[in-house]
Amino acid sequence: MKCSIVHRMRQTYDPEVQWNVRGLKADKSCELSDLVNSSSVPALHSLGVDTDFMLSSYPHTWSISAVFQQAQSIVCSLTVISDAAERSIALMSQFNQSITKNEAEMQTLLQVVADTEDGCRSPASPH
Repeated sequence: MKCSIVHRMRQTYDPEVQWNVRGLKADKSCELSDLVNSSSVPALHSLGVDTDFMLSSYPHTWSISAVFQQAQSIVCSLTVISDAAERSIALMSQFNQSITKNEAEMQTLLQVVADTEDGCRSPASPH
């Protein structure tokens, strides 16, 4: 696995490429190495990870490298979040606070919106 990731990093590495903030889209059947692209090395650099050991040595020797151990520590300390979920929650929270502070009123309003959407999608709708 690590060898295929390193191979892919060597293939796709381009020092001119900047890290692309956009996430990767992958299906469940893809391999981890399929997620490596030209933004992988710049992304690691942005975290302060020295990638030279990845590109210049074999994966079976990494565990004894102090540089690898530091990189491993950095990567393991990362917290994974769903950006879309975080944004949706923040948007709904803002929406809730801007319209009403009363929970019962909010539930009624959300029900009206849902009923209106259902009415717009019905076969009898002129749309």
